[in-house]
Amino acid sequence: MISSIGLSTKVYDNAGRVVLFDLIEQSTKIRDYRRRLTRTATLDTGAYIDDRGYFAGDRTIDVAVAGDKTLFDSLLYLTQNYSSLWVFLPDGAYNGNIQRLTQDAGRIRLTVLLESEA
Repeated sequence: MISSIGLSTKVYDNAGRVVLFDLIEQSTKIRDYRRRLTRTATLDTGAYIDDRGYFAGDRTIDVAVAGDKTLFDSLLYLTQNYSSLWVFLPDGAYNGNIQRLTQDAGRIRLTVLLESEA
C-alpha cells in the first residue's frame, strides 16, 4: 500500500505544498519502471534492440485520490503556477512536472511526469 505522496515547489511558497496521505486509491500507479529500448527490424527477419538503460525521467506517475474542492484547488494552484516541482514518493525524491489534473465525482486524478532524481 502507498503511504504518501508529496508535491512541493522548489522555491518558498506558503501555499506550494500538498501531501496526499490516506486518500490514495488502489488505481494509483507509481511503480511503473521502464527501460529506454528501441526495436528495429533487420533484413534477416530478426530484430535489433538498442537498450539505453533505466532513467527516472521515463516514469509517469498516475495518482487517483478521493478529494474535495480544497485539495483540488491546492493542486490546481501548483499546476497553473509552477512548471517544475519536487515530487516525493516512497522510493525517493524527484524533479517532476504536473501534466494533467482532472476532477470528477469526488475523485481527483493527477498525472506527473518525472524528470530526474533529486
